[in-house]
Amino acid sequence: MRKPINGSRIHLFGMAYKPNVGDVRESPALDILELLTRQGADGQLHGSAHRRVARARRRNAAFLVGRRTRVAQGADCYVVCTNHDVFDYDNIVKRASLIVDTRNALRR
Repeated sequence: MRKPINGSRIHLFGMAYKPNVGDVRESPALDILELLTRQGADGQLHGSAHRRVARARRRNAAFLVGRRTRVAQGADCYVVCTNHDVFDYDNIVKRASLIVDTRNALRR
């Protein structure tokens, strides 16, 4: 897309270490969040582990923590970090111009 990460709005879906759980210990999604924040991105997080992610978010203040699973409007990129069943993947595909699917959730 030739757009810098710095200043981009990124929407992260799923922060847990595996689908349909709320445990974020050793989750690769936290590393993704940290890397994006260091590069100057901001955006939203959606997943099942909001309280735990909120603690990690203190260092990543540019990202908002959401409780709903709906797709945010106006993001430059959507990233599926953990493939929870509650996410509406068809809606994500309809709204997104750029998707990074780290879990092959969109294979169909």
